[in-house]
Amino acid sequence: MKKCTLSFVEDTYSFDDDNIQSPFCYVSQNIFQYLKDQETSTNISSPLCHLFFPNFISYDLSPKLYYYKLNAQLSDNHVEVISHNPGSMTLKVCYISSVNNAPVVLNQININVNSILFTELLKLENQQEQLEFIRQKGQLYDGKIIHENSFICNQWCKITKCYPYHQGIFNINNTKIVLLNGLHENVQLNQFVTSDKEYNIKPLPVKIQKQWLYTKDSEHHDTREDDSILAFADESVFLKLQISNGSLVELFFGHNSNIDNNYSKICKLIILPKPNELITELDSNTIFVPPHIFIHSIKTNNNSISVKPLKYLHNLRGNFTKASSIKLSRVASILNSQKLYQSLIQKELTDYFLEKSRLLSIGDYIPVLFDSRKCLFKYFPTKKLFSGGVEGGEEEEEEEKEEEEKCRDSLVWFQVIESSVSNNTIGDKFFLVDQYSEIVIENYVSYVSIPRSICNYIEYYKLPKAIKLSDDIFSEYSNLKKILGTKLNTKILIYSSTNSVGKYTTILTSCLDLGLNILDIDCLELGQGQPTNKIIGMIKAKIDPVLNYCHKGSSVLVFKHLECIIRDDAHDETAKKFNISFLKLLSDYSKMATIILTTNKLESMAPIRSSINFEIELGVPNEKQRMEIFKFYLKNLELDYSKIATQSAGLTPIDIKAIATRSFSMETDSTTLDLVLKNINKARDEFSESIGAPKIPNVTWEDVGGLDMVKGEIMDTIDMPLRYPELFGSGMKRRSGILFYGPPGTGKTLLAKAIATNFSLNFFSVKGPELLNMYIGESEANVRRVFQKARDAKPCVIFFDELDSVAPKRGNQGDSGGVMDRIVSQLLAELDGANGDGGGVFVVGATNRPDLLDEALLRPGRFDKLLYLGISDTNEKQCNIIKALTRKFAISEDTDLLEVAANCPFTYTGADFYALCSDAMLNAMTRVAKDIDLKLDKYNKEENDNVKKPVSLKFWFDNVANDYDIKVVVTMEDFIKAQKNLKPSVSAEELEHYLKIRANFEN
Repeated sequence: MKKCTLSFVEDTYSFDDDNIQSPFCYVSQNIFQYLKDQETSTNISSPLCHLFFPNFISYDLSPKLYYYKLNAQLSDNHVEVISHNPGSMTLKVCYISSVNNAPVVLNQININVNSILFTELLKLENQQEQLEFIRQKGQLYDGKIIHENSFICNQWCKITKCYPYHQGIFNINNTKIVLLNGLHENVQLNQFVTSDKEYNIKPLPVKIQKQWLYTKDSEHHDTREDDSILAFADESVFLKLQISNGSLVELFFGHNSNIDNNYSKICKLIILPKPNELITELDSNTIFVPPHIFIHSIKTNNNSISVKPLKYLHNLRGNFTKASSIKLSRVASILNSQKLYQSLIQKELTDYFLEKSRLLSIGDYIPVLFDSRKCLFKYFPTKKLFSGGVEGGEEEEEEEKEEEEKCRDSLVWFQVIESSVSNNTIGDKFFLVDQYSEIVIENYVSYVSIPRSICNYIEYYKLPKAIKLSDDIFSEYSNLKKILGTKLNTKILIYSSTNSVGKYTTILTSCLDLGLNILDIDCLELGQGQPTNKIIGMIKAKIDPVLNYCHKGSSVLVFKHLECIIRDDAHDETAKKFNISFLKLLSDYSKMATIILTTNKLESMAPIRSSINFEIELGVPNEKQRMEIFKFYLKNLELDYSKIATQSAGLTPIDIKAIATRSFSMETDSTTLDLVLKNINKARDEFSESIGAPKIPNVTWEDVGGLDMVKGEIMDTIDMPLRYPELFGSGMKRRSGILFYGPPGTGKTLLAKAIATNFSLNFFSVKGPELLNMYIGESEANVRRVFQKARDAKPCVIFFDELDSVAPKRGNQGDSGGVMDRIVSQLLAELDGANGDGGGVFVVGATNRPDLLDEALLRPGRFDKLLYLGISDTNEKQCNIIKALTRKFAISEDTDLLEVAANCPFTYTGADFYALCSDAMLNAMTRVAKDIDLKLDKYNKEENDNVKKPVSLKFWFDNVANDYDIKVVVTMEDFIKAQKNLKPSVSAEELEHYLKIRANFEN
């Protein structure tokens, strides 16, 4: 990317002008050459570039497609953008880069039409005339670049959504236009419209950097001037106030400016650079301020302010008194109370006043950001006091400052409660504080609630992003937020059977959205086995200093990893004594705050569960949840998230974060779908445990031959619930159990894998010995874990191979502990509850001896679909199996597979045909290997005539052999030879026995 000076000129071109592509811009000679040098693709017919304007909604710059043309009269590093309304465009700089991929043709665009225009459009005869009107007035012609959130038809229509990407090329024949009535949006935005004497106030979502406010040549501003008082507004606000850009104004919160002794703040008002994504038509009466100023709007519960221009004040230093000392109070929070962070917080607070001369007043809030990880290493970087004479100078110092800001992960607040300046006039009410002022910190003040839904200070101060959870996708988050929103001082237990599923993240997100103060205690740090008094004392020491200064109902007390201190041991008096003391502590704290307890071991929480008001179980994310998490960590890149979510079933949020981090390229900060899927497979390998991890296999129906009738039964059992789940909403239970039985080698395991692949289901293979454990109760626990993992990874297929070894008839076993009987009983219970929470778990069993299975397994609702997989009884079926097995073979033209099948007896199983095809391939490979040896001998003999050293086989393969020499072609003779040496794996007598079993079960 290259930084450029930006200007806007009026669009004088009409829809009918030839060779005019829109939107477009002019570039200077050096920029034109730069773009040409950067272009690497030849599949782009027109010159395209990316212009990067600041995105005031997120950290990243927003790339927008533009056609570009050369204007040799422009000065170097200059870009001129053609605009319908250039007078309102105030942005001075941008970045530009080339485009090396052809832009996508949009499938659909949604256009939000002004309600008045929409009513008039409905009077037209048909929808085609409505669309044609919009297309003509909006100049939507072939090749036009469409940007999401852009206006057309002279601001009467807004393009709100583009598919499949946020920008692309419009095509009359392929791009569908959907018109939406904008009435509901206007009503929502109008709720904050006030009179001309008052203005709306909104928080800035991100800090607006100075490079978007000034060009390099115009940076004559005071570098010591307070940048924390910058406020922004549309130029219409300046016209109403009759002030110029950069003027000082006094903002009055919640009261009229004529009333004395109310809170007000002096700000420097600046025109918000355009284009931007903040100001809409109805925001022209709005002033945007930083979060530490917007807090006062939250406290007064009023979105309107009065504004008083200070026309007689032109600068800060000459008109305001410098305070010799000020007193600050800590805003109550867990970080502000810990001794570990105090020296680091004080250092950052000192640097805050070293950097700039701050204009403050009584009641102001001061944000202090710091890197909490520095406390672990006890390392404090030395601050540069002088940059002059050092290579890099001011730019190098700015880069170091930006890097340091990126590392800050924590925020604490201070409030100004007193100053050495008397508050008689406006010059005394507001005062300057710099490095020479004495700062005294005293006690605490009450916690201030800042709901993220109203003011997203996390984004503004560039703190580590906390994922935003939607109520309709994350139901557990929705339930927790409803409980916390009632402000009941209650006790909540959040538990899971899997580690790292996002329990604390769910709590953190809920508290951020509601503006609640989190006081968290990690029980891992308290240490198990410590004396009761010591643990209780440590908890009180962390909480009491802060909780006393928090309003009732404004704080959430979180105990993480509760299993580290709570023990369910009826014979341990120390544990019983601690549990009683801890319950009393919870009872005392619940009068002042909401208490949330988290654990991964619900079974150990028996001593305290009776005192819990609410319990929330948090499982492994489902497909929709995984999709949202991937979008968050992959920064909403244009990827197939549906496929990513399907392939990542069973993975936890921390696994997803690791996959996303690993998928980004360090050089380009971008990634591809193939790279993400590759890392998902790698994570699965790391994730697998002794009983296996669910994974989609790679076996298709093409690999299965001769089982067409069985395939139809499977489609009815599995495909119907997946494709039409609403048909089962009346309470009918899904039939999800299938049992394959028959002779060995007939394709039972292969068919189960084909089911999982065809329906994109995770495949979970379980074998009997993996479930057995020498300890009492562990074998049944293994069965429970298998089904829990399947539920976490649903839609999923659990495949029990050799089921008769896992679930034999009860009462026939001779083991002293009755382990097999308990396993069967547990398996029956899990089968009954496998689909109790909405389905998605399919159980497939395979056995050669169904007569040995416990009869309770075969009743309807468990393994209720019994499918016999026998041997092929016609030559056509045998031929289908051979074709499936040899579909990747190179077979000679004179080979007739039907003739091969005709020579095979009707006792061959699928495994026998696999052996036949493998042996035929081996015969062909042996024949080709002999031919290669003869060719090598011949080559060496010819070379020896020229008195040269004989070459090796590797040299001949690398330098002499061609594709024809190493091609392996299977012939009819290879099949005949393989068939002569093949013995059937199932005899006629054994086959007769299996047919009798089949007749018995079918009857």
